[in-house]
Amino acid sequence: MGRAQGIHFVIGVALPTCFIGGYYLQAFFRCRTWREELINNDRQTHRDFNATDSMFLRRVLQTTDATSDAKPDIKNPGLRTSPDFLTDAENDMLLSEIKAMLPKYGTRLGEKRRQQLELLGATPRDIESIRIISDRVDDFDLMTLAPWGCGDSLKEERIPPVLRHLIRRIRATHQNCGRVRHISVEFTSAGCQYKVPSAPNRFDGMEYCMFSLGGDRVLTFSPRQQSLRTGPQVAKLSWTDFDTDVFLPRRNMVQVANGARHQHLMGARPGTTQSFGGSHSAENIVPMPKEHALLQIHFEGPVADGKVRSKFKRPEWIAFGREPTQEDFAPWDANEKPTEEDMRGTGLLNFFFFKWLLFGARDKNMAQTGSAI
Repeated sequence: MGRAQGIHFVIGVALPTCFIGGYYLQAFFRCRTWREELINNDRQTHRDFNATDSMFLRRVLQTTDATSDAKPDIKNPGLRTSPDFLTDAENDMLLSEIKAMLPKYGTRLGEKRRQQLELLGATPRDIESIRIISDRVDDFDLMTLAPWGCGDSLKEERIPPVLRHLIRRIRATHQNCGRVRHISVEFTSAGCQYKVPSAPNRFDGMEYCMFSLGGDRVLTFSPRQQSLRTGPQVAKLSWTDFDTDVFLPRRNMVQVANGARHQHLMGARPGTTQSFGGSHSAENIVPMPKEHALLQIHFEGPVADGKVRSKFKRPEWIAFGREPTQEDFAPWDANEKPTEEDMRGTGLLNFFFFKWLLFGARDKNMAQTGSAI
């Protein structure tokens, strides 16, 4: 009888466990390998940079000379421009679709973002004019999330038809970009721009496409490893000495991948006008439109030729991490914040294990750094 039970155990439990566990393990390692390929991408999965890309890129001049128009050499960090990707009619339709979504899904900025913009010189009117549409939790106080979901659970059939049409067009011209993982919109109606440099979460995927709806825009990419300037200096000298400007006309599309995605932060210098490359000569001044929306569509990223993407129930969470939650951005409650007496009473090790690991308490600094998974 004992032998028969052993045979039943092997057949009913051990073999299925080994089979399922091995399949999980194979999917895990395949997904981790895929992530490394995406981060350290070669040219097998993207077209080479060309002269058109260079036309819309410029190193930011480190000078306050308003007449200077030098064009320093630049190494493309991973920005590929598709000129006239949209027609004027498509641009207007997308902007109208976004404006129609604002009453239900448009969210005001949270306290952290408001404070950051105030340091850049934004007025209360400017800040109040900004609305965010997003399908996942970000550093905002309260959010009504977009209905299509995000990451592995994103349902493309729930995306508005105009946006679905745009995604189909992107896939037709940029093959093998993978599934959509995140869509976000930043809308302003005050005719000015204030965007603090930031990077997408790893959960959002490995590349994204940007569109400037309603008018032209200049966006700035700053290296992650550099210290960022603050205050009025930003408008004159940008955030670092190594910033790169990309000019994004209203009909163009910019694909952000490789080093631009993983090693740079994206922002926009403050003001009602934008200087392309930091030059203040007349031909390089770009006025901000009164109503404007910056649309970002994030994709999981391509797979090199000959590589097989795991089909095990969309295991992208293994590669990209978990979906951000509101708790990642919530500061410690005043009653929970530890005091010196608490630390003496419980000890650092006990406090870290029981308070931090088990109950997930966060302080403000960790909340800010926790936005980048």
